[in-house]
Amino acid sequence: LGTANGFDLQLVDRGGNGHDALVAARNQLLGMASQDPRLVGVRPNGLNDTPQFNINIDQEKASALGVNLADINRTLAAAWGSSYVNDFIENG
Repeated sequence: LGTANGFDLQLVDRGGNGHDALVAARNQLLGMASQDPRLVGVRPNGLNDTPQFNINIDQEKASALGVNLADINRTLAAAWGSSYVNDFIENG
């Protein structure tokens, strides 16, 4: 890695072991990496552990009910937050 500015690593639960197992694996990896003298400033690059949701809108049903998809999107945006810009990690 030399004098590179760093690298990103992502863990993916491809085995379907669940959220708790993924968090435990992340914590184990961070602990091991922080003890390696070749690695400096090891930290998670995401947000704190928070639930994430995927929403699949049945567009045909919405259309049949006369509900505009733009209205659905605006309602979800108003209910759950605003526009995403990026992640900001202070002092990191």
